[in-house]
Amino acid sequence: MQAHLEGKPALPVQVANAARGSLVAVDLARAGMPGVRGTVEGPFGYLALLEGETALAPALARLGKGHRIEEVSWKPFPTGRAGHGGIGAVQRLMAKGLTSANLEALEYRAPPLIHRLVGRPAHEGMAPGYARLCLQYLAAVTLMRGTVSLGDFGADSLNDPALLALSAKVTVVNDGNADQAAFVPAIARARLTGGGELVDTVPALLGSPQRPLSREEQLAKARGCLEFAGLGPCLDPLVAAIDGIDAVGDALSALQASGVIA
Repeated sequence: MQAHLEGKPALPVQVANAARGSLVAVDLARAGMPGVRGTVEGPFGYLALLEGETALAPALARLGKGHRIEEVSWKPFPTGRAGHGGIGAVQRLMAKGLTSANLEALEYRAPPLIHRLVGRPAHEGMAPGYARLCLQYLAAVTLMRGTVSLGDFGADSLNDPALLALSAKVTVVNDGNADQAAFVPAIARARLTGGGELVDTVPALLGSPQRPLSREEQLAKARGCLEFAGLGPCLDPLVAAIDGIDAVGDALSALQASGVIA
C-alpha cells in the first residue's frame, strides 16, 4: 500500500514478484521439497507477525463454498482502480452536457480510501505511476478526450499545460464513510461556468461484479492493450483461442498460436 500511496512502479513489481513466488512454490512442491507447516499460524508465521487481530476459522469455513475469482473486478481503464469511479462519473456528466470549456469546478465526494489514493494534486513532471493515481489528471483527460487510454501517460500529455490547468478545477473530498476499504458510494458534482450544476452518483464501479463489463467492453479493453503493444492483429485469434480454451489439449500452445506470446 505504501507503493500504491506514492504511485511508484514498485507496486506492480511487488504483485508480479508475489505471483512468481507462488509458481516457484508449486514447482518446489512438485519436486518433493517439504514446506514449512506453520507459515500461517506458527509463532513466527504470517498471523503472528503481520496481523493484530485474526479470525481464521470463518475464512477456513468458506473454503470450497464459492470461488473468490468471481469477486475480482476488471479494469476498464489503465489507471489505479480507485480512479475508475471518477472517470465513469465524468463520462456520464459529459453525456449530460459537461465539457472542458463549460466546467467551472468538479467535486468528487467519495470514501476515505479514494481520497487517500487518488486525491493527490496534478503537477508538471508527474511520473506515470503517480498520474494513474491522480483523479485531477484522470478527470481532465476524460473531459478532453472522452476516456483514459495507455497513451495518456507519455511525457507530452503529463506536461500538457491545458490538461494541468483543467486538472486544477477538480477536487476529491473525503465523505467520512466509516468503511476504510470502501470505493463506493460516491457522488460527482460539476458546477458550470454559465450557472447550474450537473450531478452523477456512483453506486458501483464499472467492471465490478455489481456492474460487469459487456463482451463488447471487454473486447475494447483487450484491443486497446494489444494495439498499444503493437499486437492489434492478434485480437481475433486471441479471442478465438480463449473462447475455445476448454476444448484444446494444450492451453499454452493455443495462446502462442494467437501471436501474443512466443
